[in-house]
This record gives sequence, C-alpha cells and structure tokens, in this order.
Amino acid sequence: MEMIERRRYPRAVVHEAARLLVDGRVVVGCVVLDISTDGARLDLSETSVVPDTFDLIMARGGHACRVVWRTGSTMGVQFHASGEC
Repeated sequence: MEMIERRRYPRAVVHEAARLLVDGRVVVGCVVLDISTDGARLDLSETSVVPDTFDLIMARGGHACRVVWRTGSTMGVQFHASGEC
C-alpha cells in the first residue's frame, strides 16, 4: 500500500544537533532528524519533559515551535507563523 504524503512542504534529512529552550533556559538537547519550511521531526531521550511550546535553537538559526505529535523518543513540531525566535 502506497503512503499518501500529506505535508505541504518536502522535508530534508539533516541529523543536526539542537537545543530546546523554554523561558531562555535549555530544557534538553536533541537531534533534528528532518526539517521543512514549516516544521521538523526531533529525536530526544525524553519527550515528556518538553512542554507544548518552546524555542528550537540550531546552528542555522532558531524557531518558535509547537508540538504536533509525540511517539517514543521522537516528536513532530510545527514552526510558529511568526517566524524565528
């Protein structure tokens, strides 16, 4: 059975280290597995410690994020329309 792609923008595989910040403090480190114009898939040791909104800081810049889904050690985030953090 063929998977139907529902994303608006294609994702690029990056495997880049990043940090999650809440109120200016690092909550946890993570790896950005893939990224698109409007979101990313993250891999981290514990998704339950991450609040529903946070700032994602990468070498290429930062994004204000909202968690869309969580599964095991991965989660999907959507970037806020307001742009970079």
